[in-house]
Amino acid sequence: MNELVSIIIPIYNRASILAETLDSIISQTYKNFECILVDDGSTDNSVDVANSYVKRDTRFKLYIRPSTYKKGACSCRNFGFEKSTGVFIQWFDSDDLMLNNMIEDKVNALSSNTADLVVMRYATFIDDFKDYVVDPRKSIKNRTDNPAFEMISTDFTANTCQVMFRKLFLSSHKQLFNNNLQKNQETEFFIRLFLSKPKLVFNENLGALVRRDGHISLSSTFDKLSESKKRLINIMAYFEMYNSFRNANKLTLEIRQFFNNFFFKCLQRMEVDKKVYLKLFLLGVINNWFPSFILALKIFLKRYFLANNKSSNL
Repeated sequence: MNELVSIIIPIYNRASILAETLDSIISQTYKNFECILVDDGSTDNSVDVANSYVKRDTRFKLYIRPSTYKKGACSCRNFGFEKSTGVFIQWFDSDDLMLNNMIEDKVNALSSNTADLVVMRYATFIDDFKDYVVDPRKSIKNRTDNPAFEMISTDFTANTCQVMFRKLFLSSHKQLFNNNLQKNQETEFFIRLFLSKPKLVFNENLGALVRRDGHISLSSTFDKLSESKKRLINIMAYFEMYNSFRNANKLTLEIRQFFNNFFFKCLQRMEVDKKVYLKLFLLGVINNWFPSFILALKIFLKRYFLANNKSSNL
């Protein structure tokens, strides 16, 4: 099997480490790929680094995110998908590394099983990629009854480096990555796709090394926010996930309880603009996020009248 694989990578200010990622792609044992790089408006010389690979290897292609697309990695991933021509799709991040067998192992798994997607293991590292730690969470190999719930209950996580898709499967979905979310975009994306009941296959080999800490990322920016701001961002993402379960008729008692507990804790502790809190509170009442209306009213009165009116807290 020698089908074309489209590797799609969003780039933003990664000049100092981008070459490591692209070199790991060149080193792949599977050679029939195109690597689509989408720059998100870098202010360093990331574009120059990317261009140097485009000039030396015709499999690399560089695009600048169009101004009509909202800024962010998700927009770049969606735009890259539109430009892709491969049979298989592999999204990847510009600071992570591929082990040289990753693409070949995934293509073999997809081809031999005519599956929609394949999940592979990954490890994390901080500075020295030779000193990595394999993700300790269990594979969902034996828990395929509801992999979407396994994700939100933290028994399993899927991220872009782990999963390769058949493009035909992705093309059947109206929406790929949600550009409007600021956090948990990948989790929301994978949950939505897992709920569509794809045919999954698993490869227990280690495929990618994910860089943690030490470099500019959405996670490091998020960590600097106030707790209320973090909760506000998270509650929006989790509500999208909640709706995905509901729309797929998978909102079991266990799953509903999980979401209710999450939303309830957020509404107990958030101190944001009064108008924002009112909207979230009413959403909670409509969706029965509170154990009782009396308790909901007490929390509302406390939080609403203590809420900070300053829009800077939004």
